[in-house]
Amino acid sequence: MSYSNNSRADLHNGIVQQWTPRPGPSPRSGSHTPADDEDDYAAAHGDGANGYHIVDAEGAPASPPITEDDERWWRDQERNEAIMRGVEEMQITRPRGHKVSFHYNSQVEDMHFGKTHPMKPWRLTLTKHLVLGYGLQYAMDTYQAVAAGKDQVRAFHDSDYVDFLSEVSPQTFEQLCQIERFAKHAPPKHEHDSVDLGPFNLSTSPGADCPVFDGMSTYLFLYTGATLAATHQLTTQNSDIAINWSGGLHHAHKSEASGFCYINDIVLAILDMLRVYARVLYIDIDVHHGDGVEEAFQRQPRVMTLSYHRYGPYDDTGHKFFPGTGDLTDVGLRGTVGEHFALNVPIPSGIDDRQYKYLFESTTSRAIEAFDPSAIVLQ
Repeated sequence: MSYSNNSRADLHNGIVQQWTPRPGPSPRSGSHTPADDEDDYAAAHGDGANGYHIVDAEGAPASPPITEDDERWWRDQERNEAIMRGVEEMQITRPRGHKVSFHYNSQVEDMHFGKTHPMKPWRLTLTKHLVLGYGLQYAMDTYQAVAAGKDQVRAFHDSDYVDFLSEVSPQTFEQLCQIERFAKHAPPKHEHDSVDLGPFNLSTSPGADCPVFDGMSTYLFLYTGATLAATHQLTTQNSDIAINWSGGLHHAHKSEASGFCYINDIVLAILDMLRVYARVLYIDIDVHHGDGVEEAFQRQPRVMTLSYHRYGPYDDTGHKFFPGTGDLTDVGLRGTVGEHFALNVPIPSGIDDRQYKYLFESTTSRAIEAFDPSAIVLQ
């Protein structure tokens, strides 16, 4: 759903909702309800049978007790009014000459990879509240995302993998692992494996990078749906900039989950863009190398991947920082038309802001100048 820039709207749980004045007086006003408003007041707050008394012992209208719902509603209204004052004071408006859309579904916030797992979808809640707190929803069209369909995901991912992701849960995992078309995708077992991996690099074992968790299918297809909806806004020229902060799962491969990533929504978005745009530049500023996206387009001269990432030893043991790819010499699949369409900027630990800014601006500007992209995807 979208909203007019002139309307008072609040993005709540990923949905644009118009403010509706609540009937009845402020429970904090301390004033009595006028007798001629008694019917409206009763409709808003209930009657004596529900614990609210419209008149006192002498028959005079009386203020109701302040309920938790009343308190919550007034806190929300005061917060929203403070945000509106900030919007007006800071003159937050839509970017001149650019149509911006924000695609989101609050259900992704509820997912839980596991108590000790470093991936925390609730960080999306923090991002959403920063957007709301700064009043940025007034500078964008906001849309509630819906789940992607399996056929949409099959545009890149293996069909067996997509079916497995759509059906798997902690309760169904073992049963699905016994089905032949899924079982053939399980890696060989080794005596010293720390995690028991099942098909497609998924596991219910503690410590797994890509665990199977409750609500997983909903989460995967929702964040993918948000990215594809954002892409549609761009390809239909309804937006110049489209945002999905729940997406960007760049490690997922065609038939395998990796690095907390299951569906590679970025690859799906770029494939969709290539139907309309001649060239797409993908810029990845995640601390990890965007290996899944680079691999997907390593033979494709219409897509340039540019990744800034930490590279080198992770610790004194000699283990490389995940995923261990993205060296300066990795330039695409050699001997194909995709060679030299992958740019990697490996960065050692310890770079400061000034150095990173210089590196990013100088390298990115030259890449844009040389490649001349029709669209840019930023992770």
